[in-house]
Amino acid sequence: MDVTYWTLSVLVLCGITTWLYGPHVFDGTSILNRPDFDWAQEVWFLGWPAYALQHGLNPLYSTWMNYPSGLNLMENTSMPLLGIVFAPITWLAGPVVTYSLVLRLGMLTSACSAQWVGRRLGLSRPSSFLAGLLYAFSAIEIVEGNGHAFLTFVPLPPLIGYAVYAAAAGRLRARRAGVVAGLLLGAQALISLEVALLTAVACVVGLVVAGVCYPRAVTRARVATLASGAAWALGVLAAVLVAPLLSYFGRGHFWGPAHADQTIFRANLRSVVVPGRFTWLSPIGVHLPHAIVFVRENGAYLGILVVAVLVAVAIRGWRVPLVRIATVTLLVLLVLSLGDRLNVTGSVTGVPLPFALLAKLPFMDALSPVRFFIVIGLLVGLLCAWGLDRAMAWARTGDAPVRPFGWVRAAVVALGALAVCLSLAPARAYPTSPTNVPGWLDSARGRTLVPDGAVVLFYPYPSLVDNQPMLFQAADGFRYKIIGGRGIVKTSRSNRHAIGPLSPYELPAVFLRASTGELATPPSATFFALPPLPPHDAATVRQFRTFATVNGVTAIVVNDATAPGARLAIAYLTDAFGAPALVASGSIAVWPRASLGAGSSASAATGHR
Repeated sequence: MDVTYWTLSVLVLCGITTWLYGPHVFDGTSILNRPDFDWAQEVWFLGWPAYALQHGLNPLYSTWMNYPSGLNLMENTSMPLLGIVFAPITWLAGPVVTYSLVLRLGMLTSACSAQWVGRRLGLSRPSSFLAGLLYAFSAIEIVEGNGHAFLTFVPLPPLIGYAVYAAAAGRLRARRAGVVAGLLLGAQALISLEVALLTAVACVVGLVVAGVCYPRAVTRARVATLASGAAWALGVLAAVLVAPLLSYFGRGHFWGPAHADQTIFRANLRSVVVPGRFTWLSPIGVHLPHAIVFVRENGAYLGILVVAVLVAVAIRGWRVPLVRIATVTLLVLLVLSLGDRLNVTGSVTGVPLPFALLAKLPFMDALSPVRFFIVIGLLVGLLCAWGLDRAMAWARTGDAPVRPFGWVRAAVVALGALAVCLSLAPARAYPTSPTNVPGWLDSARGRTLVPDGAVVLFYPYPSLVDNQPMLFQAADGFRYKIIGGRGIVKTSRSNRHAIGPLSPYELPAVFLRASTGELATPPSATFFALPPLPPHDAATVRQFRTFATVNGVTAIVVNDATAPGARLAIAYLTDAFGAPALVASGSIAVWPRASLGAGSSASAATGHR
């Protein structure tokens, strides 16, 4: 029976993920949403470990992007464990396919994980399935499933939470529970350090809440058991993370949050009951105005119906430990998700909140408060599942005179469960776009002009504005390095930890201004202060050549060469390096090493691994 149950569950989940992402799992020519920004970055992060394993390179640090300085990947959302586990897929089908597969499997395995925990907690099969649905397809997961694989692949937090619960309840011995929790938490840190920290905070909050709600259960023996389990967990965690942490605190490490403005990554009370644009209610006109929500990160939606169900469950089951502890823990995490100041409708008040104290602890200042809703989604799923069990028991135990009409109660329960699911259902399937990877780059002519090991400067300049060259590089098997990119780095050029343009700045100024169309004003979209558009003169020519020399550039590639901005960049490049060696179908212009002349340098071969 369990085999049939799990088979049907997986089939339903596969159907939902197929509708969300489309049926073409192994299509390497299309990518979720757009072939740039976070989507290109995620493909790059998943592809790099596979390349590093093949070539004996460091999977946690790379100079293939942001050459010649490189990138500390542990400081970024690089998912090294997923990149390593799915390396065979990357080797066979490419990183775009790996990305597509990881997103789908992330939702499917997350649902199954929460479902398994529900069964272990004694919930019925239908209720456990509901718990899995509400966890894996919560508002935050639907938001993050639109590109953030490191936040979509979350099957481990439920298992970590269950290991902690099993130790506290005496279901597992301290050593076994500690080893399991340590291994799982270490694995989660190698998928997303942020989610690992969120999960650890939630577990600590849950234990404290349990102790406060049931003080008589806090015996010396139980405290000793938990302390022993925590010691085992920390020991295993340290063993798993010793090398990654050495890399994390090594080259390129910086202190402080990755984003200068954390206010856009926190919940507000209104967003808890009013859906954002990713929920199906939004297209019919019920949604948060964009003025009070950061559109990429609003996953704080529960909805009035779900809130009403949670209130009813709390009242009905307050004497049940699972319900009481989960409800209070949920409320504490909800307060933490609001950030360091009370945020009711998007306008921050002066009321301080506990997250301000939490952020003073090591690592915690880098947390995005709204992402506590990942764990909140698990608690919501389990509480609603418990409520469904009670509702089904009510439907089965009617008084004798009305039992012939018991189907009415069953229908009411079924419709209620369906309404809860629909209230959190996604608005629509995710869009896809062609990857637009230039086929000529992997041709014989392309390999001649851009040989293996080359250092390539792309137009548009890879940055926060357009990082599509990262996708090109990953799809081409990392056979060349690139200037720039999209990532988190230590920099003194900005109050934002983002890859900035290299000097001399005349060349980046031309590339970035031309690609954004902001020729006369500072390009606000780039987050960088650039000099004015330089004149066509000998001084600019010298600076262009100096840029190529000091940064080891051995090839310049202009993509979409027919665009107005590209034509402007080509005019400057022609002044400095002569006519391009290749103009492919009017859309690609290439200056190889021979054209760069003095711009090429032996320093191109000195990149760090």
